[in-house]
Amino acid sequence: MTSTRRQFLGSALASVAAAQPARKWNLLILTNDQHRADCLGCYGNPIVKTPAVDRLAAEGVRFENYFVHAPQCVPSRVSMHTGRYPHTHRVPSNAYVLPESEQTIAKILNAQGYKTACVGEMPFAPRSYTGGFQKVLANNKDYDIFLAERGLKYPPAEGPFQAAPVPWTDDLDETAFFSNHAREFIRANRDAPFFLHINYRRPHHPYVQGDGGQNRRGLFTGRRNEPACATGR
Repeated sequence: MTSTRRQFLGSALASVAAAQPARKWNLLILTNDQHRADCLGCYGNPIVKTPAVDRLAAEGVRFENYFVHAPQCVPSRVSMHTGRYPHTHRVPSNAYVLPESEQTIAKILNAQGYKTACVGEMPFAPRSYTGGFQKVLANNKDYDIFLAERGLKYPPAEGPFQAAPVPWTDDLDETAFFSNHAREFIRANRDAPFFLHINYRRPHHPYVQGDGGQNRRGLFTGRRNEPACATGR
């Protein structure tokens, strides 16, 4: 008997959620934007250092033949959350909103008593639609407010690479900001089943460099690789 991706997703999640309470698994999804596979050490890059992701790959499953469902981020993430192709879930580009009638991972797990949340750039951005997540821990707007409260803001990023140094250190950067919110959620819900999607915006442009540009590690071996470093915390 054959089944569609959507049927497989629904049955798999239902099986996980319907297990005995002591055996319900937590679900954590980590994604980031515009990060090529060949910019990871586990895929053979000899220059870029990604020790945390390399460890995850070594201890888990690393796919060698795969594709995303769309060249833009929103329809691709929507496909991940619905198990459907863009022409079916009706989000063919970043400008569309997922219809409320569509089933998502969060909606399925909400019905099974899970705590569901997302943090970082909204998975269904640039729209504010949550896709069924019970809570948005922090998003891009929250980070802008975080910077403003400290008298900071992104400098103009011009030129073909939209690159510019920023006057703050790694601990105030957005990846650390989102990671801190994620850790707080995990600690608060460690005794209850949860589903958390951490969607890092990096290494999407603008390409910024901390410490006012004094950090000389480079775009890809330093700050540009932050999401990989964040997974090791």
